[in-house]
Amino acid sequence: MWQSGEANNETIIFIHGVIGNHAAFKKEFQILSKSYRVISFDLIGYGPGDVGRSIPIDLNSFVNQLNNIYDHFGIDSAHLCSLSYGSYISNLYTSIYPEKVLSLCHVGGYYNNPSELRSVLRQLWEARNDEYLTWAKRYSDSFNPIRNNASFEFIKRGRNQCFDFASKLHPSVLIKSVDIQLNFDIKSIIQNIKHPILWIMGEDDVLFKSPLYDLSFILPNVKFFEIEKAGHVAHKENPEKFMNLYLNFLREL
Repeated sequence: MWQSGEANNETIIFIHGVIGNHAAFKKEFQILSKSYRVISFDLIGYGPGDVGRSIPIDLNSFVNQLNNIYDHFGIDSAHLCSLSYGSYISNLYTSIYPEKVLSLCHVGGYYNNPSELRSVLRQLWEARNDEYLTWAKRYSDSFNPIRNNASFEFIKRGRNQCFDFASKLHPSVLIKSVDIQLNFDIKSIIQNIKHPILWIMGEDDVLFKSPLYDLSFILPNVKFFEIEKAGHVAHKENPEKFMNLYLNFLREL
């Protein structure tokens, strides 16, 4: 676990996605530590002692891990800022411990609507018994985090980085994440959340935006923004725009 900032400030906890680790919000961690206590951590299966090991995981284990962080640092309530799959964890946590969450920020968040994204996940699930590195390469090519209209070299670099990380995870960790995304009804959780929510997507993140066609209906309280010329990791491709949106959101609470 990593912590920075004054302990008496409001706390922001960052949660990374399927591909990544505690450094997913590295720049935001540094900037926001000037005004908030910030915490980042590696999900179970992703830390230095876990990578490459077969570890039984499910959403409840992630929720318990997050709750243990609250207890470890003596946190009564915090803002949760998540990337992609991390939104599953923060949404479920909020539904179980509503009093412990001040607000939610989802970057590249999504849910289990019938969509192009769900079709890709289904195809990956059906191919899960393929040789793992072949499967991980297919996974990485399917979920390249870089915007589609970027240069070829930029897209290639994004895919290579994604594959490099995926190849180091134990197959049970990555394949289980596909299982969770397909079979856990996170939408039924999301539509009952009453907390302030900032939802940010990259303009070019077409695949992960595909399930969001009813977002404003199921979450009337959501503040939704698209960042121009950005893909799935919009906060990295346009950090200044993301930071302006997030700071304004926090100040208005």
